[in-house]
This record gives sequence, structure tokens and C-alpha cells, in this order.
Amino acid sequence: MKYGCWLLTAALLSGCSSFDFSWPGKSSPDPELLAELVQGQQYRAALDVIDQISTSSPDYQAFQSQRAGITQKARAYDARVLDKVREFQAQSKWQELYELFDEALSRLPENSETHRAYGAFQSYREEYINEQKEELNLLLAKNLLEEGQYRQRIYEADKDSRRARKDLEAYKERRDEAAEFISERGMAALEQGDYGKAKEYLKLANDLKSNEMNQKALKQVRQELDERWLKHVGERREKRQLRYTELLGEFQDAWKIRDYQKARELLAEMREIDESAPQNDVLKHQLEESIHVQIQSVIAKGQAAYSAGEVQQALDIWSEALSLAPEDEELLKHIERAKRFLGKYQSLQK
Repeated sequence: MKYGCWLLTAALLSGCSSFDFSWPGKSSPDPELLAELVQGQQYRAALDVIDQISTSSPDYQAFQSQRAGITQKARAYDARVLDKVREFQAQSKWQELYELFDEALSRLPENSETHRAYGAFQSYREEYINEQKEELNLLLAKNLLEEGQYRQRIYEADKDSRRARKDLEAYKERRDEAAEFISERGMAALEQGDYGKAKEYLKLANDLKSNEMNQKALKQVRQELDERWLKHVGERREKRQLRYTELLGEFQDAWKIRDYQKARELLAEMREIDESAPQNDVLKHQLEESIHVQIQSVIAKGQAAYSAGEVQQALDIWSEALSLAPEDEELLKHIERAKRFLGKYQSLQK
């Protein structure tokens, strides 16, 4: 019975920021009661119990010494709750989320991460509901647009039918209401500067029931979107040109210090930005000529080492240059010759 009473007290605490504890005939509660609260994961109530103990109580220090341990357990529970919140939210398990928050919020202090997450969850839930309503309204309006074609065909094929006429009239009332609602949403989006949404809504409203106001607003939206697109294209072209100029400077710097590998990479990036730039071919020819001269110099240097009997050194010199000209036949020929010589030499040593 004692345990049940304390759990009831803990439940009442979920709606209160503070509670006036009193223990008849005692200056502090029985330590077992605090342990029962912690065992029941009623961390908020347990900490409130400690807060209510007077500093003049002989048990003050004993209870205060338990605060850190209870706080640590509360944080661990808080972390587990947050993991479940993320899991349920990702799976859109709304009922599980409500039950989880109802249970956890009463157990944890108000400064817990779960309390903060609950505030964010409420905003997320409201945003989610509004998005679903928007999509539903669009779907219903689009269905009305398609329905109208069939209603009109049925009426034209059976104009003497009172039912067909009434159905068509009822449809037009629903269509007009939907057109008005969708038009209002489109106008609101236009005022907020959401031109993509405004275009979608106003076009649908105009398709449902064309009027001068919708047509004028739709024209305004299209003009704005066209202007923004042109501005975007212009800004993008300007940024690409600026980047091309930067790469050109880096290419020239790399070429001057004979870092031809980097120069080749920079030229490839320049081509990706502006493949039709006239200087691309000029720069490529300039780079390939420089690489050819460099390769010839490397071949000569390696040949000198080879002639002096330093075959491994010659192979290292030629192999290092291979990344610049992986398909250079003369360079490949020298490398192959050095490898054959070293292979035979090693065989003889064995």
C-alpha cells in the first residue's frame, strides 16, 4: 500500500512544478520510499522529494548524496526514450509516440532532453498534419477535375435524365468550392513568395474554374519564375566563368613549375566547366608539347644511368615518368628492356 501511495504521488507530480511534502511525525521521508520511486523509474518525483528535504534535517546529507546517482539513471532513461522517439517517428508510429511521451514526461525532470524533444515533436506533428492536408486537398481537386469530364459526357448523352442533370449541378457546386479554396491557397503562396507552389495551385484552380483573377495571378507567377530562372542561369554562368578563370591561373602556375600532372588534372576540370572554351585546345597542345620534352629528357637521363650499369636506377627514373605519359611507346620500350635485364641478372645470381 505504501508503494502504491508513492506512485500516486509521483503521478500527481507530472502536472506540478513543485509539491509540498510533509511526513507526519518525521523531518524526512523513509529512505525506502525514495528507493521505491527510483525503482519505479519515477525520477522526477524522486528528485522532488530530495528538493523538499530541509537543510536542517539530520537526513539531509544522506538524501543529497543520492541525487547524482538518480540523475545519472534519469539521463540513461532519457537517452533510451529519445532512441525510441527517433525510431517511432521514422516509422510514423503516432500512437506509440503518444504513449511513450505520456509515460516518459511524467517520469523525467522538466529540463530533460525528452521534454525538449516533445516540444519539437509537437511542431513536427503539426507540420506533418498540414502537409498531409495540403496533399489531400490537391488530390481531391485533381480528382474533381477528372470527374468533371465524365459528368459532362454522361449529361450530354442523356440530357433528358433528371438524375444526370442533378449530378452535374451538384458536381459544379463542389468544383466551384474546390476552385475557390485552391485559389485562396495559391494566392497565399504567392504572397509568401512560394512561386512554385503558387503556380501549381493557381493552375489547378484555373483548370477547375477559369476566372480573370486566377489568370492574372498565374501570369504573374509564371513571369516571376521565368525571371528567376534567367537570373539563376546568369548567376550560374558567371560563377562557372569565375571558376574557369581561377583554374586557368592555377594551370599556368603548375605549367611554369613543370608540375605537368597537376596541370593535366586542372585542364580536365576546366573542360568540365566549359568544354567549348577556345583556349582548351591551345592549352592541351601546349601541355602535351611540354610533357613530350620532359619525357625525352627523362629518357636521356635514364639511358645515361643504364649505360653506366645502373639499370635499377634507370628503371626507377623511367617508371617515375610513366604517370605523365602512360602510353609513350619509347618510354615503355626502355622500361621493358630494363625489366628484362634485371630479370636475367637475378636469375643468374640464383
